[in-house]
Amino acid sequence: MASLTVYLPDQDPISYSLDGREQFYIGRNPDNDIRIDHSSLSGSHALIYNSGGTFRIQDTDSTNGTYLDGEAVTDTAMGDGSTVVFGAIQAVFSAQNATAHSDSAPSASYSGHGHGFAHESFVEVAQSSRKPAGFQNLSPIEKVKPTNTLVLFASIFGVIGLLAVGVLFFFATQIMSA
Repeated sequence: MASLTVYLPDQDPISYSLDGREQFYIGRNPDNDIRIDHSSLSGSHALIYNSGGTFRIQDTDSTNGTYLDGEAVTDTAMGDGSTVVFGAIQAVFSAQNATAHSDSAPSASYSGHGHGFAHESFVEVAQSSRKPAGFQNLSPIEKVKPTNTLVLFASIFGVIGLLAVGVLFFFATQIMSA
């Protein structure tokens, strides 16, 4: 059973099973198979795919790069216990039953236009995200909820208006009593 264990700051490691599917996209965008909402990852950062029993990793032109055991990679095979770094996020690949490190295995190509293998099959880009039932946001940073700017400005002007009326009332009573 092949798996990828992702280590995020201040969180328990999260392990993803890689069995049963041919490829997994990793990145910040919600349509990725493994979504890691961290500022150091690109929207579509990397691809892990199974090529004849050997799991390979391919950087998909990410901004901060993908590293396997300390070396920058574009497309290479992963071995049991390999350390993978996506931007600033570390993960460990466990092959268990997968074939060990073999660079002679055929590789997939990424054209940047759709997701799929060049020689095997083509997979259509999903129109919606299919989040697993137990999906967790992996980001240690809380999302900022957008505020309604019009309501914010109206509230500020309302408070200023009430203060102005209060000040005018105070001065009017001072003038009347003098």
